[in-house]
Amino acid sequence: MDDLLSVNLAKQIKDQFPACVELRAVHQGKSLFQYHNPYPRVSAHMNLTKLSYRLLLPFIPRLRLSILDSHNGKWNVRSVTKSVLSALVGIIMEHNILKSLSLPLGEFITNLEKEKSTITLHQLLSMTSGFPNIDGVSHMIRLLASKNWIQHILHIPLQSLPGKEYIYSTANSHLMAGVLNELLNGKLLRFAQEHLFTPLGIETLEWECDPQGIPFGGTNLFLSIDDMLKFGRLYLQNGVCNQERVFSYQWVKASITPYTRVDDQYQYGYGWWLRYFPDAKNQGTIFVYGAYGFGGQRIYVVPQLDLVITAISMLDLWAHTEILDNLVGETLLAALIKEIPHA
Repeated sequence: MDDLLSVNLAKQIKDQFPACVELRAVHQGKSLFQYHNPYPRVSAHMNLTKLSYRLLLPFIPRLRLSILDSHNGKWNVRSVTKSVLSALVGIIMEHNILKSLSLPLGEFITNLEKEKSTITLHQLLSMTSGFPNIDGVSHMIRLLASKNWIQHILHIPLQSLPGKEYIYSTANSHLMAGVLNELLNGKLLRFAQEHLFTPLGIETLEWECDPQGIPFGGTNLFLSIDDMLKFGRLYLQNGVCNQERVFSYQWVKASITPYTRVDDQYQYGYGWWLRYFPDAKNQGTIFVYGAYGFGGQRIYVVPQLDLVITAISMLDLWAHTEILDNLVGETLLAALIKEIPHA
């Protein structure tokens, strides 16, 4: 990329989304753009909020990882974890351990009330189960303080009938993790390491587990930006890494199929956010699917350009992450498309 253009882009990111620490765009193994901010900034409100969270740690020890931006050199990718969990579903189906996503929750968890027992795995993955959003601070603190996260979630009343509407909720993701852990006889974390992270060359797995040892299905997975690039590239290559098939091309297609509309810009697949950005060069649109983590943790996959863009940011509850998404989807893509032959 032209040096002046690169400098201007870096300035826009720093000025408009100062919490961003690092952003990379990689095309066929070649870095087209790199941004690094050694002095990221968050709002004064966030600094005070983090201080209050630390005061709660003696009473809610499991809050510790949730408030960390980084740990042992890796970053809390937050809800990017949901996309990773989706990949694990695909791998487990590839191994014929799970036969169908139309199976109801009642097949795996006993003594559920009638409506909850009919929730399908498809509805958990597509955020259409009817469970309310539990990602707000007060809800999440109550979850982390509970002795059994699965049971805590199951006692939350449904907001709508299963299958009726999209409601983004980590409740869905952790229930899905519980189902997978049950299918694997309590060894989901080991399975993830062996069948996903090791093939990607990620040898150290940092992923918080609940009190029953179930990996937190919705958040608190720690990855480096290189790890995130590898994960995005795995999808770009239709489930193949280093000539080894990790999951099927059919699972990639299923994951980025729009099952529900989020708003005027986004649709949602299985753990992936789907959006079209303008293609000024060709007077059309560019399809981008993304793994999105709160506060600006991002993996953008752009099949049309054979491109993966990743970002890590400091957590700021008051940050407007749509600014980062629009900078990437409009300004950065418009610049990169000129660098990529035949785009």
